[in-house]
Amino acid sequence: MTSVLNVDTIANKAGSGPVALTKQYAAKAWVNGDTDASILDSNNVSSSSDAGTGQYIYNFTNNMVNALYAGSGTSEAGAVIFGLNSTNKTTSGCRARNVNHADTDSDQKHGFITHGDLA
Repeated sequence: MTSVLNVDTIANKAGSGPVALTKQYAAKAWVNGDTDASILDSNNVSSSSDAGTGQYIYNFTNNMVNALYAGSGTSEAGAVIFGLNSTNKTTSGCRARNVNHADTDSDQKHGFITHGDLA
């Protein structure tokens, strides 16, 4: 017999928030960003700002449990590097740097994804 589960919202036991993913390695945040740091599409990213040529600051909607999360990214010009050092990767957001093939900061459309635990 086939079963169907139709729901509008799944909440935690208290009914006050989302269900925590445990023992799963789903992405905790991702963004598709434009050349001016505007967000084209995202999940768990609340805002962004332009930090200079090829550098963008993204703030998470829901904080990470610590700044030890992993991330990777791509762009039209090369690679996106994040958390250049510990001051650029925090529980509430990260700084992304877009570097082209000539190892020069470059404003390009880009995307990144993070993996870690939410607070």
